[in-house]
Amino acid sequence: GEEPTEEDLIGVPVFCPKRGSVLDGIRHGAALLKEETYKKKKLDGLCEVYRAAGKLYGELRADAEARCATDESLSEKLGECLSRAGVADGAVRVYGTRKKYLLAAGEDREGSKMTAPEFRASVQECGGVRFGMPTYYRKGDTVLMECSGVRGFAVEAANVSRPKEPGDPCGDSFLSLETADDRFFAILADGMGTGRDAEATSRFAVHFLGDLLAAGASRHTALRMLNLTLRERGIECGVTVDLFEFDLLTGEGQFIKCGAAPSYIKRDESIFRIRSQTAPVGLMAKVDAERIRVEVRSDDLIVLFSDGVSAAPEDTPWLPEKLAKPMRRELAEYASDLLACALKNEKPEDDMSVAVLRIRRLPEAG
Repeated sequence: GEEPTEEDLIGVPVFCPKRGSVLDGIRHGAALLKEETYKKKKLDGLCEVYRAAGKLYGELRADAEARCATDESLSEKLGECLSRAGVADGAVRVYGTRKKYLLAAGEDREGSKMTAPEFRASVQECGGVRFGMPTYYRKGDTVLMECSGVRGFAVEAANVSRPKEPGDPCGDSFLSLETADDRFFAILADGMGTGRDAEATSRFAVHFLGDLLAAGASRHTALRMLNLTLRERGIECGVTVDLFEFDLLTGEGQFIKCGAAPSYIKRDESIFRIRSQTAPVGLMAKVDAERIRVEVRSDDLIVLFSDGVSAAPEDTPWLPEKLAKPMRRELAEYASDLLACALKNEKPEDDMSVAVLRIRRLPEAG
């Protein structure tokens, strides 16, 4: 893209009478080529943004349609439950592919059959869905029952961070959130380097991802849009992302890792390590992410670290032993204890962060 010098004009004799115009023409052509290259790059980037936005809108529409879809199979099964309960002329409709909404109606003159705890228990057992307290409406001998699927789990979160140098900004950021569709997300981001630039990048990353996930975007689309946004800055700007997703309805969990340090699941004295070999977001044209499904149980602890604490398992031989010990403190105190242990065993060469999540199974509604 640089303009040619006279030395570059190989083959153009110095005595050529049109030497000046030839040089001007080459310079003009080089400028046009540079401009076209720039336009194409911007156009390609814009097209990618539109494709990602289109994907996002498609996901939001599909999510809305999924909430309204009729679950024919489950409706039929629960209709049989209604018949076994002795409800005459009963009908059941269940909506939603993930979170269920149930409507049941039938003739129940005494009003004791559809309202019986045994009937509700059989509905939950047959459907494999935890329902909240039903609402009943009566018109003559007909009783209408409606209820929605409810959360079976809750997640507590605590985190603590420390900059490389006391008093400096910390380049790590953490965010946890629950979405309207009953999902929990924890995001730990580590901006490249240390200081204010790293802090700004990591903080932007967690809030950008949090807003998209709360709006209903999939993890892949949210990461893809973050990657495009960071690359549009035109400077090397990367951030590692450790994203844990937990379904508060079903209890299913999974990690999405982009250049992040190993994470751990602590179950009593057993430790399970979650790691991947991926690149940070913002450094490559396409997101380099690995999705890892995990089995999570009630009272499990999920522990996330930035690479200032644990870049690789072989760098922290003290960590598994520490995690295997019983936790006798509150969640926030335990996170601080892990960070203090890291400072005791490691020489701080980067910002350090620890996030601890605890899974809780909720009691059945009365």
